[in-house]
Amino acid sequence: MKLAAVLAMSAAVLAGCGGSTPPAATAQAASVAGSATTLDSASLRGVSADEIRGYTEGRALRFGRAAEKNHNPSPYYILKYKSELALFDEQLTPARAILERERAQASRLGKELLADEAKLETLLATPGSREDQVADLTREIARLEGEIRLVHLEADVAAKKLLNSSQQVQYDAVRSYDPEEDGRDALTHDGNCATRP
Repeated sequence: MKLAAVLAMSAAVLAGCGGSTPPAATAQAASVAGSATTLDSASLRGVSADEIRGYTEGRALRFGRAAEKNHNPSPYYILKYKSELALFDEQLTPARAILERERAQASRLGKELLADEAKLETLLATPGSREDQVADLTREIARLEGEIRLVHLEADVAAKKLLNSSQQVQYDAVRSYDPEEDGRDALTHDGNCATRP
């Protein structure tokens, strides 16, 4: 469902349960509905700018860390360190396919999650919002987070199958000493959003 339609539906639901959407919430909804690229931490107060960018682009955020910390390599980093890992040509194509599938699925789900976050903020900004609506929407956001996490974990598990044992050892060594990891926001494990393999 398109974000604009979701926000319009949210306003209709609020009106239907006796509430009226305050001007600030209406302006927020209009801002969010304009374009997915205009989403920012000012229009979605409960979501950081990094999270908005990560969800929109299908980035791993924090969702893949458990897999990678347990020797399931991120397809992003397999491609980033292809020279250090001495990847064979026949490993590159499936690694790219895994990463592209991961990003596409996570982006689709992430945009759904952001739309629900916008609906939740509209509900919370509206006096007289029903508690059951807030609860249902919060549970749906949690479900979407679980689906997004699963996408990233499955990608890392699939990527592990591409590496031979010596490449896995090298991957662990390279990732353990990645200077970009030090001091970086713990939200991501797949690099700066501007950096793509």
